[in-house]
Amino acid sequence: MHKKLFHINLTQHYQFITFRTKDSIDGYVNKIQNLDIQTKAKQYKIDKYLDNSTNGAYFFGDKIEIMRDIIFEKNSLLYELEVVCIMPNHVHLLLQQKDDISKIMKFLKGKSGVELNKSLLRSGTFWAEGYYDKAIRNQKHYDGVFEYIVNNPVKANLKEVRVFSRYEL
Repeated sequence: MHKKLFHINLTQHYQFITFRTKDSIDGYVNKIQNLDIQTKAKQYKIDKYLDNSTNGAYFFGDKIEIMRDIIFEKNSLLYELEVVCIMPNHVHLLLQQKDDISKIMKFLKGKSGVELNKSLLRSGTFWAEGYYDKAIRNQKHYDGVFEYIVNNPVKANLKEVRVFSRYEL
């Protein structure tokens, strides 16, 4: 049985968040989502698949800049960004919440969906429903997530700059 987990909403706490373009979700991703395994294992399998998939891959050139600018727009207001990785069809964030996670995601997905659709001359739903979030438990967990995000484009052999950190503000 497939159960949806509730989102942990802890202001002033670090969160690892991943969200994907709607067009990246295909039969294989749906099959993984329906596996009876831990959520973390599902997310890893999906991310690994999406790293090499061209489905819903819109983040190239100026589209990376549009997404980056929107993410940085509310930095220090809704969240404190630690690091972000913009992959061709999904985004990874490590941030410290300053507001409700639902408000953070509504802003990020809402504004970027409108702006990216406009830039791509398309309409309709841009982002897949929902998002994956994981509250950071301790320094070791933080370090592992940070390294995962920083190394994600390297492992996928992506050439364009896709990792941005709080140090670039």
